[in-house]
Parts: sequence; C-alpha cells; structure tokens
Amino acid sequence: MAMLRRTFVWWNIKSCPIPAGFDPCLVGPRIESALKRSGYCDPVTITAVGDLREGKGPGEDVLRKLSSSRIALKHAN
Repeated sequence: MAMLRRTFVWWNIKSCPIPAGFDPCLVGPRIESALKRSGYCDPVTITAVGDLREGKGPGEDVLRKLSSSRIALKHAN
C-alpha cells in the first residue's frame, strides 16, 4: 500500500513579500510548480503567515487573491 505524503509550505509574507506588479493569484501555482520541478510531487498545502491586520499586512485585495488561489492565511505579529 502506497503511503500518502504531503508537502507543507509556511511562507513568511513580511520577510518574503510578493514582488511589486506580481499577480497574487499566481503565487500558489508558482510555488507548486517550483516544488514539482524539484521533485516534490505530493499534494501541497501553502500557508502565508504574517501580520494580516489592516494597514499592517499586504492589503485586503492581495489577501483575498491569495486565499482564492488556495493559500491559507495565518495571522501572526
């Protein structure tokens, strides 16, 4: 019986922000693509961690786009 494995990515959105002009909807697919190119073919769970308060984090529009691309959001300050 094959064992199901998972890959977890914990992304610090403060120390590694989305580059200016980059579509937040593409972050998840790009991370998954990079993992596959590196040989990680298991299901991926991506969690963006950071200060998500209004005025502190990347902004509501960016957070909504990240969430819609299957990236979980976790507040931590």
